[in-house]
Amino acid sequence: MLKYAFIRVLAAIPTLFLVTILVFFFIRLVPGDPAAMLVGDIQNIGRLEEVRSSLGLDRTIPEQFVIWIGRVVQGDLGVSMINKAPVLETILQRFAVTAQVVFISVLLTTLIAVPAGMIAAWKQNKPADNVIVITSIGVMSIPSFWIGLTLILIFGIKLGWLPSIGYVSLFEDFSAGAVYLIMPVIALVMGELGGVLRMTRASTIEVMRRDYITHARAKGLSEGAVLARHAFPNAFAPTLTVIGMVIGALLGGAAVIETVFTLPGLGRLTIEAISSRDYSMVQGILLVVAVIYVLINLITDLLYPLFDPRMNF
Repeated sequence: MLKYAFIRVLAAIPTLFLVTILVFFFIRLVPGDPAAMLVGDIQNIGRLEEVRSSLGLDRTIPEQFVIWIGRVVQGDLGVSMINKAPVLETILQRFAVTAQVVFISVLLTTLIAVPAGMIAAWKQNKPADNVIVITSIGVMSIPSFWIGLTLILIFGIKLGWLPSIGYVSLFEDFSAGAVYLIMPVIALVMGELGGVLRMTRASTIEVMRRDYITHARAKGLSEGAVLARHAFPNAFAPTLTVIGMVIGALLGGAAVIETVFTLPGLGRLTIEAISSRDYSMVQGILLVVAVIYVLINLITDLLYPLFDPRMNF
């Protein structure tokens, strides 16, 4: 197990380095001059050169990369060009909001989709399976932003049961924060439920055909015991990979839901930074999101052997 974990961690290091290179060079392909955005008056050549020098833009690209990567290693992602706030501090504040919504959504998605997928596999080609599969397909077909807008219209505007906009942190006021998160979480759960459910169903069907399942039934174990003790540990491994991908995708791509419900998360920060052409902030967000995605995949790989006994430790 330790050898496997060591190999996976070593494999993640060059990936992280490649990510930093891609983020650095891609952001420099964006049209526009950051110095001109800051100065405003492009006719003021002296001021433009002064700002370019302060930002290090007067150096060669390799020199800029070396300076930037040196600061990144020290945890310095620069300062926002718009509000002059530290980039990393701002990202972490906004990420805390996104993380609350995403992790609660993924947890609920897993708790609903995994049992439902296993039941559908157990009742394959029977009415219960058909209902679950059709429901999952229907849910997958509905865009999450449309679900969010519908929830706002019904429960926020017409019924007035839930707040339509705004946000309160769970750490400040848990009850109030939970109320504000109900609709965003429901929208995300419905958006991701179908994919996780279908993967669980497919992997469970494959596992249920194995000889050790037949042997477990021959020993007189109940269907519930067969599913829980033998089918679940082996069927959950592929589903875990999908869950890891869902977490990474939502942490970096929850901008639509955050915009619909006016949540001050990382997604909205990305849109605001792009709109205001805040290159330092955009570059920092891209790097943080990419690193989070790599780390989520690494954690998923490290957890995989716990559910798949075929893995070679």
